[in-house]
Amino acid sequence: MQRKTLAWIVALFVFSLTFGSLPSAFPASASEMAVTNVGNIDAPDKWTAGPPRWVNTNEFIFYTNETYVNDTFYLGMILYDAIDVFAWQLKLWFNASLVHCTSVWKPGFHIFAGRMFLDSEVIIDNEAGYVVVGCALLMGQQTFTGSGTLCQIGFKIMEEPNVTEPLLACSFRLDHVDTWLLDSNMNTLSITMTDGYYEFYCNGRLMGDCDGNGRVDMRDIAEICMKFGAVYPDPPFEVWYDLYQDGVINMRDIAVACQNFGETFTP
Repeated sequence: MQRKTLAWIVALFVFSLTFGSLPSAFPASASEMAVTNVGNIDAPDKWTAGPPRWVNTNEFIFYTNETYVNDTFYLGMILYDAIDVFAWQLKLWFNASLVHCTSVWKPGFHIFAGRMFLDSEVIIDNEAGYVVVGCALLMGQQTFTGSGTLCQIGFKIMEEPNVTEPLLACSFRLDHVDTWLLDSNMNTLSITMTDGYYEFYCNGRLMGDCDGNGRVDMRDIAEICMKFGAVYPDPPFEVWYDLYQDGVINMRDIAVACQNFGETFTP
């Protein structure tokens, strides 16, 4: 991986000869690179998991009543408020015991679309749990300013939760060493990185059993009432109390619990 990264940097250096050397100055303005749930509209064939929730956030949440092992989904790598971007690279870490990276692609509307550019070799390591991808413009091409998509990255679900381990979760974490932006003078641009979060919940327990004690009773109703009005992602919202799975805790959730009131779960 180090040799491939070195070759990529050497290629960037060759392209930079027209612009001068590689200074280390950091422009004052900061861009943001964010792992983003873009939904399944752009590539529906690459999303076979349950319906996307929390679109345009950094959350990827699934439930066992609609999502299974080997189902796939994808995330968008989005750049916000960028100025004069000539090249970029990102390295994204994930928990390889829970998900595997399946592919990386650039949609037709990525930030360098319509320009001549050089792609780095995509590196996918499903043992260590990371993926590396990058792209650089050729000399003389107009740089990118604004907000847009860098690439999209596909994943396959490798493990599912169960009643005894009802939540499997991990982060999609951007590496702060191997993730960078360069401008047309080969300066390193200041960048804020926003990670993503993956959560796979088991719906094997009774709907309405918010405290997980195996039965639906007044404690569950009381706990839902205590969080009444909470809206994702702001506290005190918690996914276990959003029984209707619509991002807000309200009378619909109480109604779901009441439908199962008095029921006891038997594994």
